[in-house]
Amino acid sequence: VTEGDPVAATGNLWGSSRDVGNVSNKMPELTEAGGRVNRVGNTRVTLKSQMKQLGIFDEYTQDSIDFDSDDQLEEHTHREMLRAAAEIAEDALQIDLLNGAGLVRYGGTATEDSEVTAEGAGAAFATFDDLMRMDIDLTNNRAPKKIKAILGSTKNDTKTVDAARVLIVGSEVIPTLKAMKDNHNERAFIPVRMYADASKPLNGEIGAIDAFRIVVSPRMLHYSGAGAAVGTNPGYRATGGNYDIYPMLAMSMGAFCEVSFHSGNGGKVGDKWQIFHRKPGYDQVTKDDPYGKTGIRSIQWWYGSLIKRPEWIGLYKVVAKV
Repeated sequence: VTEGDPVAATGNLWGSSRDVGNVSNKMPELTEAGGRVNRVGNTRVTLKSQMKQLGIFDEYTQDSIDFDSDDQLEEHTHREMLRAAAEIAEDALQIDLLNGAGLVRYGGTATEDSEVTAEGAGAAFATFDDLMRMDIDLTNNRAPKKIKAILGSTKNDTKTVDAARVLIVGSEVIPTLKAMKDNHNERAFIPVRMYADASKPLNGEIGAIDAFRIVVSPRMLHYSGAGAAVGTNPGYRATGGNYDIYPMLAMSMGAFCEVSFHSGNGGKVGDKWQIFHRKPGYDQVTKDDPYGKTGIRSIQWWYGSLIKRPEWIGLYKVVAKV
C-alpha cells in the first residue's frame, strides 16, 4: 500500500504470504500528512449446521420379563438402549469429522481414495515423515496444541493436556505405528507407560509419536474396499478386491462442536434423550394387542455438528496390515 491508495486490493495487506519482500513492500506506512491510506477490510463468515432427529425403539412381552433368569432384565435393557443411542451419536459425529477435515493427506503417492494401495513404490504406508508434516501443516494453520480431556469421572476432573494433539486411530493400524521408525531410523513410537507418571493418559491412549498422542478407538470407522484394486497383496487388509482405507484423525481444541436440541421429555427440562416407555398391562390394551401383553420403549434425540475450523482437523489415510 502506498500513499494515495485509499484501500488495499481486496482490503487485504499481504494476506497469508510470509515472503519477506512481499511483506516489506506492503507495510502500512504513514507519511507526515497521514491521510486516508491503508484502509483494510474484513469478512464476516457465517457457519451453518444441519440438525436431524434420530431414534430407535424396542418391543418386548411380559412373559420375556417374568421367565428370564435375570431379575433385573428390564433395567439392563433400558441401560443398553441408552448405550446404543450414545454409540449412534458418536458414530454420526465421527462421520462428520472425517468428512469435514480441512487437511487431508494420503500415504505414499496417492492423491485420492482410489489410488490408495499397498503395492509398489507409491504404497500408502503410514510413515513418521507424513505424520511430522501433518503436524507442521496444522501448526502453520495455527491449530492449538492444547486438548481439554475428560479424565476420570464424566462430570469432574477436567484437565488440560499441554503441547499435544490427539491422533485417533483404529486398532488395525497399531502394528504399523508400533513398528514405525523416525528420520534417524530410531524407534518413533513411545509407549504410554514411559510417560504416564508425568502426564495422565487419555482414555484409550497407547503412546505418542512426534507431536501426537495416539488414542485407539475400538469404534473407529474405515473405508471398506474404497482403495485401489488388489494385484499381489503383500499382506494388507482388503474387501471385495480393493484395499481398505484406514483414517487417522488429528484434532485440535476448538475445531468443532456438537449441536444438540434439548427439548425435554416430560421429566427434567434439558435432557438430551427423549425416552418413552409403556409397560405391558391395561394401558397397552388395543385391538392389535387385546391382552396388553406387549411393552414398548423408545428413545429419540436431535443431533448436529458444527465444524468451526476445518483447517484444524487433519486426516491421514493409509492401508493397514492383516
